[in-house]
Amino acid sequence: MKKGIIIASIIAGIFIANALLGDHHMNANVQSAGTADELRTALYKQYPGLKKAEENGKVFSVPEEILLPDTDKKMHIEKMWANEDKVNILYSIDVDENIGLLKSSKKKLPKLTGLSIGHENGYMDSLYDQDQQLHTGQDIYFDHKLYQVISIPPLLNYKRNPEENMDADIPADFDFEIDGKKKSLRGVRMHFRYQYKNKAIKKIPINEEMHDNGVNIVLEKIETNVGTTTLDLKIDPSFHVKGVTAIDMKMTTDGGEEKSMENAFLFPGNGAEDEYELDFQSFNAIPKSITFEVSGIKFFGDDKLDFSVKNIEKEKLDANGIYSEVRDRKLGEVNNTSVNLDSIEVQNDNIIYNFSFVDDPKIDERQPHLDVEYFNPKDLGNSGREFPTETTILDENNENITFTGTMRNDQGVLGLMFVKNNLRDAKELHFEIDNLESKIGMDVSKEVMVKKP
Repeated sequence: MKKGIIIASIIAGIFIANALLGDHHMNANVQSAGTADELRTALYKQYPGLKKAEENGKVFSVPEEILLPDTDKKMHIEKMWANEDKVNILYSIDVDENIGLLKSSKKKLPKLTGLSIGHENGYMDSLYDQDQQLHTGQDIYFDHKLYQVISIPPLLNYKRNPEENMDADIPADFDFEIDGKKKSLRGVRMHFRYQYKNKAIKKIPINEEMHDNGVNIVLEKIETNVGTTTLDLKIDPSFHVKGVTAIDMKMTTDGGEEKSMENAFLFPGNGAEDEYELDFQSFNAIPKSITFEVSGIKFFGDDKLDFSVKNIEKEKLDANGIYSEVRDRKLGEVNNTSVNLDSIEVQNDNIIYNFSFVDDPKIDERQPHLDVEYFNPKDLGNSGREFPTETTILDENNENITFTGTMRNDQGVLGLMFVKNNLRDAKELHFEIDNLESKIGMDVSKEVMVKKP
């Protein structure tokens, strides 16, 4: 799916869950293989899904080598494959002993005892039961290596759904026991590659239309999943928009389950420009019917703000301390929303222009109007969306003036901060603001009978 991984606008940090891999004694549970064919036969016997996956071309070689801590030995990641609800990782660890010593020695052999997997951007992680025994089968000795398989759940994507086509480097933390001592490796980039068939995915066709207030919406299909379900829809307003960004929608099932979403972000779909995807937490069970209610959408249009602030008074810029001047002047109007210069504040080395965005009190919510909440606390320079608002400020000589947006607690109020020295020679400031976000209210509902997937 085409997603701005945003992501969002997305979560920072590594999401890591621990997996303890079992503390069995390898030398009491090991078999030998004299040739590569014998090794393959032993693996097929212990892991019948491996041969089937090979026949289907679903086993991937992952030639990774990880140097064990405080030793010249290595852990080798050999292969990965998925079957049922597990991802299997075949790895080997270098050993000096031959098979006879392995069976009789009381020496503790190197073994992997813990694994944590995460992603620094927070959109790929794995969830493990801390007490789960993830080692399966016997250790197999071949050519001074011990071969072992661990089985883990499929990694989850940013929607908390199992990733079906994994091919990425992901940081991993390893815990080992070497010569009876615990050793750790942190932040090792390990390549994960597998293909997984997620049986939880069910595609439910809908193909029903909703229309209100000049906006036509086609509910195309629902794709269910483990954590997040996706509604595919087309949104085609009769007025020109550069893109729809959010929707106010409520879904109610025949069983009384309710999903109420206000300003729910819309991802661009995979097809035409008017196709979008809405993600929401999955239903507890697939319903027999769903009632969809839409109360509004948000969009970027072609509207532009173009205004000037004149008569910048030099003596006030030179003043010490803090003061403010109330201007309370209307600068323009866009989509039934007034833009005002409320006040000018001088704070030591900085000067702040406070603008307010106020909807006409007479406006019907079902008419397009600027989203005044959009300006708080975001600054005008970057909306973080596909069509970011762009702000240009020039002086009377058409030279750019540098500014920064400031956080405001007042709803619909934005402060633009300048360094006083940047305005030293300016007599006039000309503002041009493009790609403004607007919204329009709707009042339409549709009950849809859910077809069996």
